[in-house]
Amino acid sequence: KGGTGTPSSEPEPAPTPSQPAANSGKVPNSGEFTVSETVNVRKSANENSDRIGVCYSGEKLEILMKQADGWTRVKFQGETGYVKSDVLK
Repeated sequence: KGGTGTPSSEPEPAPTPSQPAANSGKVPNSGEFTVSETVNVRKSANENSDRIGVCYSGEKLEILMKQADGWTRVKFQGETGYVKSDVLK
């Protein structure tokens, strides 16, 4: 009983810290980034804000700053906008 409880509880905490590290490693805090899925670029850090445009999979945008509120400020087609940080992978 104790033997099966320990292995199942040990691997779980291990992947969790490595996932954010892997994501933050792939998405730079600043610089050019190629999106892997289509993302909406918004005028402000709000899902209801007007769209500046759509950045399609394989296109590049420039990351200006990752924000603590879950949004990333980017430069897209010469305009500054915002994309949800969790869609940048």
